[in-house]
Amino acid sequence: FFFVILFCSCLAHSHATAMSIIALVTRILGSRWAVATSLVGSLVYWLVRPAFRLRHLPWVPRTSLLGGNLDELVAKGPLRCYQDWSSASDGVVVARSGRQTFVLLTDQALIKDVLDGINVYSGREIVVSLPFRPPENLLWAKGARWKALRSATNPAFRRQLIHPFMPLMSDCANKLVELIDAAITERNGRLDIHESLQHMALDVIGSAAFGQRLNRLGGETCEVSQAAAQLLVGQALGAQTWRTQFLTSLVQLPVTIILAVQKALGIRSQLSDALDVLNETCRRSLQENAAETSLLTLMKEAVDPDTNAKLTEEQMLANSRLFLLAGHETTAKTMAFAIYYVALNPQVQEKIHAELDAGPAEMTKETIASFKYLDHVINETMRMQAVAPVITRSPVVDARLGPYNIPAGTPIVIPANVIHHNPKLWGSDADEFRPERFEGFEATGADRFKFLPFGGGPRKCIGYHFALLEMKVTLARLLRKFHFDVDRSKTSVPMQTFFWIVVHPVGGVNVIATPRH
Repeated sequence: FFFVILFCSCLAHSHATAMSIIALVTRILGSRWAVATSLVGSLVYWLVRPAFRLRHLPWVPRTSLLGGNLDELVAKGPLRCYQDWSSASDGVVVARSGRQTFVLLTDQALIKDVLDGINVYSGREIVVSLPFRPPENLLWAKGARWKALRSATNPAFRRQLIHPFMPLMSDCANKLVELIDAAITERNGRLDIHESLQHMALDVIGSAAFGQRLNRLGGETCEVSQAAAQLLVGQALGAQTWRTQFLTSLVQLPVTIILAVQKALGIRSQLSDALDVLNETCRRSLQENAAETSLLTLMKEAVDPDTNAKLTEEQMLANSRLFLLAGHETTAKTMAFAIYYVALNPQVQEKIHAELDAGPAEMTKETIASFKYLDHVINETMRMQAVAPVITRSPVVDARLGPYNIPAGTPIVIPANVIHHNPKLWGSDADEFRPERFEGFEATGADRFKFLPFGGGPRKCIGYHFALLEMKVTLARLLRKFHFDVDRSKTSVPMQTFFWIVVHPVGGVNVIATPRH
C-alpha cells in the first residue's frame, strides 16, 4: 500500500489529483487501512513534490535519502559545494537541501535571462531562513512592490547626489590614518585592518544614512552602533542554528514556529530591541532633519517618477536599516581584502603607489576618477573574493529557462565565486591576482554577466556607486600614506575564510603598516 501511494503521489501534479487518489484508495481498501496509508502517502507526496517537479533537470548525486545534499553542504560549506557541482555540470544542475530543492546556474546565457527577466524572476527565495526578512526593503520585496520601491529610491542614489558624501568619507579615512599611525608607534604597525575598516565603514554609513556621527574609530559607542552589532549577531545566530535550518529545509516549518524557536533562543528579543533603537533614530532624524545631506533625507524627498508617490515612513525605515547593515559590512570586507592582495603582490603595490603619488594631493571627484589602476585593483579584488558571492532569484510564475521548465518559487542560485574563477571566462590565470586584466574591460553584452560583485540586471545593488566611491577614497588615502605587508603570524596565506550570508576572514586581516614618507 505504501509503495502504491508513493507511486501515485509522485505522478500527481496537483494536490487535487492527490486527494482524488486518496479518495479512490479509501473506497477500495476501507477506512482504517486507507486512512493510515493515505496519511503516509500524503506525507511522502508533500516531501518529494518539490524534487519531483524538477525531475527533468540534471541533478547532483545525493549524499543521503532524507537530507539530499544537506550533509555535504554542512560538511564542505556552500561555496565549495557550488564549485564542485558546477565543474561537473553543463551550467545547470539541481541540488536538494532536505525538502528544499534549488537550481544552481552558471550558464552565461541563462544567467542573462534570469537577471534581466525582472517581470518573471523578481523573487528572491533563499535556501536558509533568516530571523527577519522585512518585505518593505529592496532586498526582500518582489514584484510590483519591489518596482515601486526601486523607482522611488533610485533618484537618491544618482551619482551626482553621492559625490557630496566625499568630505564625510575623507574625514573618516583621515581618522583611520591616525589610528594606523598610533599602531605604528605602539605596536610596530601591527593591526587587524579588517576590524578598523569595519569601524570606519560604520562611521561613514551611519552618518550618511542617519545623519549622525558615530565615531566608532574614536572608540566611542552609541545606541546606533550597538543596535547594528546586535542585528549582525542576531542574524548570524539565526543563520547558524543548524537544527532550525535543517527542519526548515526538510518540512518547511511555518514562519511562526521559526520565530518561536528564535525567541526561545533569545535571538528575536535582541533583534526587536535593536530594531526599536534604529527605528527611533530614523524617526528622530526625519523630524529634526538632522543632516542637510543624508540618505534618509534624500529618500524623504524622492518620488516615484511613474506614480509621483513618495516612500512611506515604514519603507524609509526598512531601507535605512538595510543600507546600514549591508553597506558597511560588505564595503569594509572588500577594502580589507584589497589591502591583503596588494600586500601580497609587491609589483601591484609599487604600481599603485606610483599612480597615487603622481596625482594631486587634494581629494576631489576628478582626482578620484583619475586613479584608473586603483579601479582595476578594486575590481580584481571583487573578482578574486566576492564578499557577497551568491545571487538568488526565483520565478514568481512557472517559467521556461532555456530548455527547462522551472516551477514558480523555485530558488535559483547564481554562484559569483564560481563564475569569477572560470578559466573559460577569465583565462588560464583566473586564480591569480592580476589587476591589469581589467584594462579596457567593458561590462557590456554577455560579458556583463561574468563579473557580478554587485549582482546584475535591474536588481543590481542600488548602493554600488556609494560603495565604490567610499572604497576609492579610503584606499587612495591609506595606500598613499602606508606600505602594507601581511602579518603571517596571525593571517594565513592563502587566507582562510568562511561563508554565511557574506564571506568572513577567519581571525581578521592582520597586516603590518609602515609609513612611506
